[in-house]
Amino acid sequence: MLLLSLFFLISLDQTAIAFAMNEEFGRTMQAQMAHFNGPSGDSLATVNAKLDDVKNVMVQNIEVRVLETSTNACVQNETENSFLNPKAQ
Repeated sequence: MLLLSLFFLISLDQTAIAFAMNEEFGRTMQAQMAHFNGPSGDSLATVNAKLDDVKNVMVQNIEVRVLETSTNACVQNETENSFLNPKAQ
């Protein structure tokens, strides 16, 4: 059956009159375009948007940690300086 189908497709391809299969191909192409251009076919854009969101959250978390680390370093330096060089009050 498969061999017969393949032979039929090959014979149509080789013996088709110009533009004879446009109607059938046009319907198939229209269905494919509707599928891939619709919301279900745009999964790559959805994944990219989610990745951008995750990236933004990660960058924000890193910025917060860097700020906390620099603040902690400043407090530690001030504490060490106050013990090493006590000011007269």
